[in-house]
Amino acid sequence: MTGPSDIPALSTETPGLLDQVVAVLTDAGFAPEVDDDGDVAFRFEDQLLFVRYTDGAPGLLRVFGQWQLGPEAPGTWIHRMQAANVVTGALSLVKASIYEDRLSVAIDLLLTGPVDLRAMVVATADAVLDSVRAWHTALLELTEASE
Repeated sequence: MTGPSDIPALSTETPGLLDQVVAVLTDAGFAPEVDDDGDVAFRFEDQLLFVRYTDGAPGLLRVFGQWQLGPEAPGTWIHRMQAANVVTGALSLVKASIYEDRLSVAIDLLLTGPVDLRAMVVATADAVLDSVRAWHTALLELTEASE
């Protein structure tokens, strides 16, 4: 296993940013794959997450996931939307939304210079899943309060 100082920093001046994302995820023990949309897909705590990088000044790194909500999910569509609002309002970097019975949680980070990409992606993936847990908690509270 390599330490943080052994991990190459993401450089917004270097070509192959997609390759850098794949390399650091592979080095961190994940099995990333590039999907048809150009997103890097990987499993984190048994959940499918994605990384998308958008070139520009500054660059934008998005770590996100989507979860299909089945009929067993508590509450109404309004409760689900309210829970997404609670998470988005409470956690400034997180965007939670509901679209066609699908929960989407994303965290966008601006890249203005060299960063430790491995640490950034792993910490952000963890924050995405924490935000999903927060959404579930908020949904249960909202549903129980309306009964």
